[in-house]
Amino acid sequence: MKPPAIPVYTFPAAAQPSGNSGQLGCASLDLLAIDLTVVSLNTGATAVQFFLDRLGEDGVWYQLWTSASITAPGVVSASVGPGMATAAMIGRNCRLRWAVTGAGGTVTATGGIIGR
Repeated sequence: MKPPAIPVYTFPAAAQPSGNSGQLGCASLDLLAIDLTVVSLNTGATAVQFFLDRLGEDGVWYQLWTSASITAPGVVSASVGPGMATAAMIGRNCRLRWAVTGAGGTVTATGGIIGR
C-alpha cells in the first residue's frame, strides 16, 4: 500500500507579487505534485511563471522545474521526482518560486504542493 500524500505548501489566498514559499522541508519525500490554478493576473501583471528549486549542499538554490509562462487564468500541474515527468531528486529542502511580469503586477492563485 502506498503511503498517503501529505500537504507540503498551500499558495497564499491573497494576491501575490513575485516571491517564494520559503524553505520547505522535503527530506522525507521522494515525489512532489504541484497543482496550481491561476485565478487572475492583477494590477498590470502580464504573465506569471512558477519554479521548483532544490537547496544544494553548498547553500545555492538549483532550479528543478519551470512552468510555461502563463498569460491568462488557467491551471499548472507537474510531477517531480524519480520516474516522474521531471525526473529530479528533490533533496532535503525545496521551495516554490513565482515571477510576475508587468509593473506592480500580482497573481491570485489557488492550490499548492503535496508530496509522498
